[in-house]
Amino acid sequence: MKEELQDYIASYWNRELSNEEKQLFENRCATDEAFAREVALNRHLQHIAKENYKKQLKENYFTQQKQGRNRRILLIGGALIAIVVISFLLFKPKTETASPPPAQEPTSLTPERIYAQLKPTFNDVRNNSADNNTALLELYNNQQYDTLITLANQKDLNQPQNLDWLILKTLSSYGQGNYSQVVQDISTYQNANPNNANEEGKLLWIQALAHWKSNNISAAKNNWEMIVKEEYRPYSIQAKELLKNQ
Repeated sequence: MKEELQDYIASYWNRELSNEEKQLFENRCATDEAFAREVALNRHLQHIAKENYKKQLKENYFTQQKQGRNRRILLIGGALIAIVVISFLLFKPKTETASPPPAQEPTSLTPERIYAQLKPTFNDVRNNSADNNTALLELYNNQQYDTLITLANQKDLNQPQNLDWLILKTLSSYGQGNYSQVVQDISTYQNANPNNANEEGKLLWIQALAHWKSNNISAAKNNWEMIVKEEYRPYSIQAKELLKNQ
């Protein structure tokens, strides 16, 4: 949804339009199906944001109530633990030094584990309130990928200011199993912005994941090697492990 259209719809919901403007708005809803869908989607996002806000207030209240009780329990528990530890140290019998436990094997990395760690961020979304960002994240967590991709495609995804929308779209496309679209969208952005390193590590990481799922291991390795070379954190550590095991 373009920014001007967002402002126009928001003005209607906020009752900022004159009677004549309000009538024109409602007439357009009745005659323009695409416009009506945008209005409905905007209203849906507002509803999700309000529900999340109410839920957060309720959770904050119960959290504050529990914190008071937990502090008292921690103080009492801490005192008891201290007594037990001191008593153990004072009366501990002499024993042979135990050998250290064997080192555990590191958890194997899989595309599913890596994808589960990735979440979209909204640092660069312009003219978007925190509530709307929460609503977008709620749609993502509920796997409403079609809706999110539709919203993202209304932005110019080759512009750096819309980078978070690009990441949101690529993660949604990955969730749909459309790995070739992930690779294409990221490559198009990189070609359009060769000197923009913002979130470059995350883009390479997502693209490598799509290559991996497409069984294009050589392309995935190229991305992992670049991540390690440029020390893009926090992805470089896992990239080293993947290069070692592939």
